[in-house]
Amino acid sequence: MKRMLTLFAFLFLIYIIYYDLKIGTLPFTQPVFLSQQTPNNKVVNHQQYVVIKVKEGDTVLSVVENLHHHTLPVSIETIIHDFEQLNPNISVHQLKIGNSYKFPVYK
Repeated sequence: MKRMLTLFAFLFLIYIIYYDLKIGTLPFTQPVFLSQQTPNNKVVNHQQYVVIKVKEGDTVLSVVENLHHHTLPVSIETIIHDFEQLNPNISVHQLKIGNSYKFPVYK
């Protein structure tokens, strides 16, 4: 009986790993394009962003690092500037737990 239970537990563990790698357990968020237009209707800036709900311990840099697989594709000053452009009247030091903010996504 122990062998059968161990076999089922092992098969279940293999299924969990397969499911996590193929389908995933985290929700997928699509980047959205932000376009600022001039009075002549010309596009000035294309900035991709995702809306993420802030959890305890999150900072702007940690969220951007997680979006880019633990690397920063641009300078910290650029990330701060883009975050403040996407979220007017919000400083990088004013993040509140449970609120959703727009975080820049870089190629």
